Amino acid sequence: MFNLIGAISLLSLSFAAGAEIQPWRNYKNLPDLKVVYTVSKDGIYHIYAELFVADARTAQLLTLLYNTQQASQWLHTVQEVRLLHSQGNRNRVYTVISSPWPVADRELYTQSCYQRVNDYTTELRVHAYNPNIARKSDRIRITTLTANWRMTQQNDGLLIRYQVFADPGGKLPRWLSNKVSLKSVSKTMMSLKSQLAAVQALQVAPISAGDCGED
Repeated sequence: MFNLIGAISLLSLSFAAGAEIQPWRNYKNLPDLKVVYTVSKDGIYHIYAELFVADARTAQLLTLLYNTQQASQWLHTVQEVRLLHSQGNRNRVYTVISSPWPVADRELYTQSCYQRVNDYTTELRVHAYNPNIARKSDRIRITTLTANWRMTQQNDGLLIRYQVFADPGGKLPRWLSNKVSLKSVSKTMMSLKSQLAAVQALQVAPISAGDCGED
């Protein structure tokens, strides 16, 4: 079940020390999906989503998260996802996000790491980095992003908690970028739910314990 206290605890992992947390606001309230958000001091939304998928397993979600070839099928507005490097429980990925004309597409370099929190919960941490690589002239690079996936195995299915904070950069007004972010998270979670059904028929990857340290 959705737990706002749990949402606050999870999001506090990525809040800057001393940052003021505004009241939480509801965006989506469905039986299996809840989406809430709060506003940072810069006007950017911190978004938290919680999704329950009956009969799903943690290993299936991790398989889907690391399958870059299928990412565009469930990540809303994502055009391309390319794995750059993989070692143990850590990955580096390049992503291109489509935007409607005349808004420029976004590109994003991320580092991710997964670790087992306890016997039932696995965590995937993601953050942006800015490599010394020239960006495409028709794209804007996102350099500020932190995200966290937490997957808790339950007897009847998988509880997925996702939080994200991202600055899209460029000259988009905050009200528009925030609106797009909320819509994107909501659609991504619903697509994720439908995609997991297909992953159930595949051989799932084993989950190895890892330590993300300060990542």
